[in-house]
Amino acid sequence: MVCSDASNNAFEGPDTLGANAIREVAGFGGRYSVTANGDVLDNKHGSRKVSGWQSRKTEGRRVSLYANDGMSRRLVADLVAEAFLDNPFGIAHALHKDGDVLNDSLGNLAWGVEPLVGEDGSEEEWVNDPSFDYIVTNLGRIIGKDHGKPAALIVHGNGAKSYNGFGVNRMLGDIVAEAFGLPNPHGLAHALFKNGNRGDCRLANLTYDPNELAESVKAGEVWRFLVTSTGDELFVSSLGRTIATENARFYKCYVNETRYMFNNRHCHRAADLVAEAFGLPNPLGVAHALFRDGNPSNFCLENLTFDPSEVRGHECEWRPVPGFEAYLVGADGKFFKIDAEGRPFSAGRAPSSRRARFTKVLYGPGGEAVATVPDLVAHAFADVVGENRFGAARPWHLDGDPHNCEASNLSWVPASPEGRNEQWAPFPGHENSHIVSSLGRVANLQSGLLVEEPLLACGKAWVPFGSGARRELRAIEEAVAARFSGRMSDNRVIVHLDCNPLNNEIGNIRVIKRGDLGNFAADAVRRGISPDVVASYFKGEGGAAERMFDEGGPALYGPLLEGRVRTADAGTISVRSKMAKDLCLAIKGTTCAICGDDVTKIYGPGVRPVVHHIRPLSESSGMREVDPVRDLIPVCPNCHAALHSKPGHRECYTPAELRVMIAAQKKATAA
Repeated sequence: MVCSDASNNAFEGPDTLGANAIREVAGFGGRYSVTANGDVLDNKHGSRKVSGWQSRKTEGRRVSLYANDGMSRRLVADLVAEAFLDNPFGIAHALHKDGDVLNDSLGNLAWGVEPLVGEDGSEEEWVNDPSFDYIVTNLGRIIGKDHGKPAALIVHGNGAKSYNGFGVNRMLGDIVAEAFGLPNPHGLAHALFKNGNRGDCRLANLTYDPNELAESVKAGEVWRFLVTSTGDELFVSSLGRTIATENARFYKCYVNETRYMFNNRHCHRAADLVAEAFGLPNPLGVAHALFRDGNPSNFCLENLTFDPSEVRGHECEWRPVPGFEAYLVGADGKFFKIDAEGRPFSAGRAPSSRRARFTKVLYGPGGEAVATVPDLVAHAFADVVGENRFGAARPWHLDGDPHNCEASNLSWVPASPEGRNEQWAPFPGHENSHIVSSLGRVANLQSGLLVEEPLLACGKAWVPFGSGARRELRAIEEAVAARFSGRMSDNRVIVHLDCNPLNNEIGNIRVIKRGDLGNFAADAVRRGISPDVVASYFKGEGGAAERMFDEGGPALYGPLLEGRVRTADAGTISVRSKMAKDLCLAIKGTTCAICGDDVTKIYGPGVRPVVHHIRPLSESSGMREVDPVRDLIPVCPNCHAALHSKPGHRECYTPAELRVMIAAQKKATAA
């Protein structure tokens, strides 16, 4: 194909020629000549004008010319144009500019129609293709070489235009694009129209790159070329549209709006095409792209992902299921099948009762397996659920709902009551099957259930173990004291501060000597517990209640007296109340009221704190009533010595003064 240049424009005649200019007619051995005004001269007969006649087809005037090989009839317009005008495109017949076929003067002749002017003022360019019988212009016109006029085009229902030359019907846009060598690196079957108007076949409106389409530019749509695994070559856009190169058609989805069809041969999921074309990251090896908003008809690139945690409703962490690599389990207790095509997210089979567990059927290299969902979640999210320190067979649901299998709702120990700090330890003698907590609760490691209703007998709560001849009862209070108190011995007993044998919290039980039962009973009554409740509580202690509440019982409720008294034999002696001391320690515990240290943790359970009188006994003369809560405080030996180190024979530092001194010393040491 050869493009014309401005110097060879076929529509401009020589301005320097006069009306009587004469040129020889080629091909007749110099016998004939033509003039610029349209006359044919016979040089053999003295330049006589050759008379002509009008063609019956109204093509113009014809003359008969003779040569050695015979006679030929020629149009005068063609003779004049051939003599004076260049014909770079090989047009068969000259045209009359004014439409008057009898006006054969040079100024009225041209090889083809006059060029058009583009919308931007540019001049129309022509391209000659020797292999075809027409000329193509950049403004989308076809000029027939046999007559030099625009060829008749076929207009289709969708506005597209085609040209039927020699029985071959071709789209006008393709003819223009090929004639001007429009780049087509991916072999698109038909040219595309930038403005979407298929009737606008101007070269400036044609392209083989979908990225140049006006609608794509406006919408920010990006196109990528893709060769599928089945060999289909196509363009895929970031908005989920597809153009097949073999026919340049935009394909639409069918069935459930999740696939495209190409030439009725291969089916492709639209989302997968977009993800593959744009190289969407797929670190987990997911077989099919997922929709962030859950809408399977939204194929936009920004709506696609291979990460299940980015899908609406599943925003959680996902981890592989141990032993079943085709599955992921989420922190929300749901499952994701990597190679699933339709619905990759699923849940387990719901339990039929509160004791039942969610189950999931998994398929792997070893075949089919049924597993409980909480177990899988707990093992996959061990860092969230925690360590299985006691070897529990299955995790507990913290909210008690077996339908809630989220990792944050699972634990290898039962959920603690709201706002309570609970510690667990193996149950003494049954470490592999049960655990006991600091709140007095017992859990079965195998069944995953709490012992809700322990047996109550002889003033104690019991847990049964085994059955038949091997049936064994173990007291809960003894297990709590053994694991969280450490003060059990043969000569000690366990008592409950509230006299409720079912309340086995470590803060409610005390391990005391049997000889101190009376003091404990008195303390319970002083704390407001009914004497009837106390008596009922101690009935299980071998008649201790009867001994404590016989005649002389009023001494239990009378005032606690202490002080300095003078006797004739011994002089002045200090009278102290052991019951007041025991009551103080029972109520206020073993923590030093000055420095905050727990004496039993420093020196061991055999060492008790010192009970300090806020108002020293030395200040009294005679007996006085002592309140264990108001007048006494437990202190460690060091702080007790410091309290009595104030200069002066009978004076002591107050607890507040000593605390200030300790704080000042710590500050000075830190500096």
